[in-house]
Amino acid sequence: MPPKQKTEDEKIQELLKEYTELTKRQYTGIQPKDYVRYALNGELRYGGLVTHVKEDHLVLRNFAKRYSWTVDLKQPNLRLFLKKRAT
Repeated sequence: MPPKQKTEDEKIQELLKEYTELTKRQYTGIQPKDYVRYALNGELRYGGLVTHVKEDHLVLRNFAKRYSWTVDLKQPNLRLFLKKRAT
């Protein structure tokens, strides 16, 4: 018998198991070198390492692909998931 395929919800839960969802008030607790994953309009994005934190946006970096981008914190359908850096 072939192994059971994971459902989409199970895959998402596995991707977020070390992450904590933040409320908008908690966005101020994000620090450089934290890891962020986010969902925008219901679609989960892998996110990346936080390099800069501004009041209205984050700059994330994917070092494997050598790519940086911003995430607008004022988007109404944004959900952020945080994994604090190891201290």
